[in-house]
Amino acid sequence: MYSGYRGMGRGLGRGMGRRAFPMQNMPNIPPPGEGVFRVVATLDGNLAFNSPISYRFARAPYVGILDLRDGRVLNLQIIPNSLATGAGGVGIALAQWIISIGAAAVLGSRFGPNLMMVLQQTNIRTYTVNPGIPLSEAVKVLGVHV
Repeated sequence: MYSGYRGMGRGLGRGMGRRAFPMQNMPNIPPPGEGVFRVVATLDGNLAFNSPISYRFARAPYVGILDLRDGRVLNLQIIPNSLATGAGGVGIALAQWIISIGAAAVLGSRFGPNLMMVLQQTNIRTYTVNPGIPLSEAVKVLGVHV
């Protein structure tokens, strides 16, 4: 018997059972150690500290993860943003990943409303910087000089 609804009540409909932006594609990065301040920045390139800050946040092609202690960079890791091409909800998905890796702050030029809502609920600080500037310039808002 046809009920008029796709999926016959057993799911969300054809093609909607899997998320458009699978979290398993983002690397599982352990939280930072004690006394380490983790910062996430979205970037338009993978050029270490010369990587430009992206005009977009959740849809930027790269994500930089900086671990800082006492105003010094301990580690910089730049990874491809596999969430960037997701259909919808990318901001929330990226925010959830940022929380899962133990970030305390994010650097970016623009933040979407959904991403901001999630980050504000978890007290992750957001710092707005100009798009296109190198990461080495952007981290100066944190008092870090590279």
